[in-house]
Amino acid sequence: MSTDTTPDSPSDPKNSVSVDRSAAISPWRNGSYRAWFVIDTTSALAASLRGLAFTLLAVAVTGSTTIAGLCGSLTIGSGAIAALFGGIVADRFDRRRVWTLGLATGPIIYGTLAILVAGGAISTPLILAFAVLAGVHDGLFGFVSEVVLRTIVAPSQLAVATATNQGRDSAISLAGPPLSGTLFALGHAIPFAGQAILDSIAALMVRFVRHDLRHTPDRTVTEGTIWSNITHGFRWIWGQRIIRAIIFPALLLNLFVNALITNRILQLNAEHTNPTVIGLIGAGAAAGTLIGAALAPALVSRHGDGRLVCIGLAWTAVFFLGFSLVTTPIPSVVTIVVAMITNPTVNGIIQGYAYHLMPAGELGRIGAALSVGSMSLTTVAPALAGLAAGSGLPLSGAPIFGIGLAATAVFVIIHPAMRSVPPASTWNSPITNESPDTTG
Repeated sequence: MSTDTTPDSPSDPKNSVSVDRSAAISPWRNGSYRAWFVIDTTSALAASLRGLAFTLLAVAVTGSTTIAGLCGSLTIGSGAIAALFGGIVADRFDRRRVWTLGLATGPIIYGTLAILVAGGAISTPLILAFAVLAGVHDGLFGFVSEVVLRTIVAPSQLAVATATNQGRDSAISLAGPPLSGTLFALGHAIPFAGQAILDSIAALMVRFVRHDLRHTPDRTVTEGTIWSNITHGFRWIWGQRIIRAIIFPALLLNLFVNALITNRILQLNAEHTNPTVIGLIGAGAAAGTLIGAALAPALVSRHGDGRLVCIGLAWTAVFFLGFSLVTTPIPSVVTIVVAMITNPTVNGIIQGYAYHLMPAGELGRIGAALSVGSMSLTTVAPALAGLAAGSGLPLSGAPIFGIGLAATAVFVIIHPAMRSVPPASTWNSPITNESPDTTG
């Protein structure tokens, strides 16, 4: 028998005390969230099997690292374009069906790829075609899972759920590439067959999400033109003062963090550091995030407001500035572990609050706009890191990114918008009448 005390309607005044108390609890009480987490984790692990293996396959088939790099660019580029249409799909149609369709088409794509690879029928044109197809599939359906998350958990639990998911992603980023490489060494087709199997399992598990995911499409998506729908998310973001003040600096902070990590890897590689030691930089970032994800629920439940974000950003800025000034491997690893500890809490509150403010009928298009912005800056970060590393500047130019990160953090800290973000426990939802599933 379930002991869940989460109210049926977060906006019901008689349940306000229960909502406040439930905010201090991880969303694991929510049966639909538990099912969603397993599905999303299975899908994320499946995608991680493909990542490294596809690059290795491209090199093995074409004999060209240039074409392998082109495959990555094609996947990112096609994914960014498709995401704009994916947002429209998520807002226009039944989200359960869209989610299931995305998961169910994965096994078809990657099962076909596995068969072609196993049969020796893969070629350079097919490699390039699958790179584009993977990007289109990820773009069209990749964000639907996040929209579903916003639908099935109480607004007051979004910060904890987001931080938990970030910790999960860090664990997968640690385990996924080595597993992908090992499976590829056993047989070039195995990682893609593995992705097809995992995606099939995820698709079959959607039925365990008992929450009603149906929604009434917003008039802006049913009556608008293709162009107006594509640009809708960007226009909504720009029209929200608090969202502009929170999200844009957050994207910049991620840019500087990624550039710093890539720059340090390039600098250590240029010094002929052992590759295993270089790998500890990425592992340290993931380890710090995992530690932070474990601490985030307690921090958010007690102090989950804008002031906590400001403290977390100050922590991040100080230690990443220190990271930009050290050059040897061990201090770099230790510093990045410590610097990343506050990341899940900061991202959880920022993203959770942004999701809370988004109208339910526009989640897909707004989320797609944010996703495209994030992907664009993620693509730029390695290029900036490479330019700085080859510039001949002291410390490979890393302090430029450290100072940029610190300056952005200071801007956010002194801006009244961030300090005005209320505690997560008060994020009641006036936007939608949908109630979070509380079945055990």
